[in-house]
Amino acid sequence: LGFHVVPSEANFLMVVFSAEALARLFFERLLAHGVITRWLGGFGLPQCVRISIGTDKENTMCVEEVEKMIAATPDLQCALTAPAK
Repeated sequence: LGFHVVPSEANFLMVVFSAEALARLFFERLLAHGVITRWLGGFGLPQCVRISIGTDKENTMCVEEVEKMIAATPDLQCALTAPAK
């Protein structure tokens, strides 16, 4: 989907956004649609969201909700570029 994801061999993806506000928006919008992720501000990573790997059905639902959110939320369009280093 074009997000910056930290390489991992774990059972989750860590998505890095260009700003904390975008990470929180992403987290809150998904939660409102029944997709539970974890905003990582409490872990010192306020620009990041953790998405755990689930069943095929859960993963499909997550991807579909993210696609809808991207289409409906212009602010997230700028989150599709890698963050500044």
